[in-house]
Amino acid sequence: MDIYLIRHTSVDVPKGLCYGQSDVHLAKTFEEEAKVIQKKLPSTQVDFDLHSSPLSRCTNLMEFLFPEKVFQTDKRWMELNFGDWEMKLWNDIPEDESQPWMQDFVNVTTPNGESFSQMIERVKSVWEETLQQSTNDKVIVCHGGVIRTILHLILEIPAQKVFAVDIDYGAMIKIQYQYGFFKVKFL
Repeated sequence: MDIYLIRHTSVDVPKGLCYGQSDVHLAKTFEEEAKVIQKKLPSTQVDFDLHSSPLSRCTNLMEFLFPEKVFQTDKRWMELNFGDWEMKLWNDIPEDESQPWMQDFVNVTTPNGESFSQMIERVKSVWEETLQQSTNDKVIVCHGGVIRTILHLILEIPAQKVFAVDIDYGAMIKIQYQYGFFKVKFL
């Protein structure tokens, strides 16, 4: 089975804004970015199982790529919940709040949000369910943090190190899953 993980396209937010699970607008370049992604897919006519984060930056891309297809949304595909930090500039978050998290984001929870460990458990549950649903190839439109979480799970990259993997807007990763083994290709 082939699984295509796609990060949503560029968003229209001020530089340095913490937006995690907030539903923000897409950049004006959406259509041209989406067309680039579309060309990388083998065919939109393949009978993919389609999954998406419920945030509009992901569902808009899924609707563009597969206009006539039904897809499933699940909140577990959402980005890290930054809680009280959502929609604040990183520079405006008090240092006494941000420093403990910056030093140990894996275990420290953001105020009224979640830690990366909590996100890992959330994503792991939906990832495992999705793999077991069918042997059809899959497309999952989600977020950079979710893609890094999946890479952490399947490649056993330490959680503290997985953010060293750069996942650009519109990035696509193909994961081949066969006989319990994963092979990863950045497209």
